[in-house]
Amino acid sequence: GLPFGLAHCPNCKQHIENESQTSLTKPIWYLYDDGKQKAMVRLEYMGLDKEADYKVPGHQYFNDPAGYAMDRLCYYMCAKCKKPYFGGEKQCAVAAGARDDFNPADLVCGGCIPGSSEQNCPKHGKDFLEFKCRFCCSVAIWFRFGTKHFS
Repeated sequence: GLPFGLAHCPNCKQHIENESQTSLTKPIWYLYDDGKQKAMVRLEYMGLDKEADYKVPGHQYFNDPAGYAMDRLCYYMCAKCKKPYFGGEKQCAVAAGARDDFNPADLVCGGCIPGSSEQNCPKHGKDFLEFKCRFCCSVAIWFRFGTKHFS
C-alpha cells in the first residue's frame, strides 16, 4: 500500500515541514491529505469508528481516528488517475501474502476500470466503487488483462 508515513519524521512522527523543500513535500502532503480524508470516510463506512481500540487511553492511536484508519486500511495509487484507492485492510494483505513483484499498471481504481463510467454513487462519487476478486470474493486490488479482477 501507499506509505503515508513519508509525510512524518521517522523518529518523532511529527509532520515534516520545511519551506525550502516545499516543492518536494507538497505532493506528499496532497497525497497524505487525500488518503486521510478517504480513510476517515471508509472508517465510518465500515463501522470501524465504533470500535473501542483507539478510544482507550494508552492505545497507540488514542484520540487519533485518522492515524488509526491510515494504519489499519490499505490504499494503492491508481495507475490511471494517480489517486489513492481503497484496497482492503492491511491485515488481509499480510494474510494473503502481499507481494512487491507486481506491475504497477495493474493497480486501477474502481472509477477508472472500463465500464465503470456509467456507475456513480450520488453521495460518494466513484471512491466507493469496488470489484470483487474473481476467485475469492475479497475486494479486488488488481485489474489485469483488461477484464479480470484479482486480490
